[in-house]
Amino acid sequence: MEKTIEQRYAIKFCAKLNKSLADTKQMIKEPYGDSVLSYSQVSRWLNLFKNGREEVEEDDLRSERP
Repeated sequence: MEKTIEQRYAIKFCAKLNKSLADTKQMIKEPYGDSVLSYSQVSRWLNLFKNGREEVEEDDLRSERP
């Protein structure tokens, strides 16, 4: 979980630099290797951060079960 949060901070940084999805994925793959987030997860978080999201926690992305 901790590495996931670290990767989200890296993705947020890339979003602020207006990096592309391919560039972002490549940049975070170097330090995290095989434990890097999936392409779809990187895409999702990159889009969220580019659209103004500031939080890296996932608390509001999941809906609660009834």
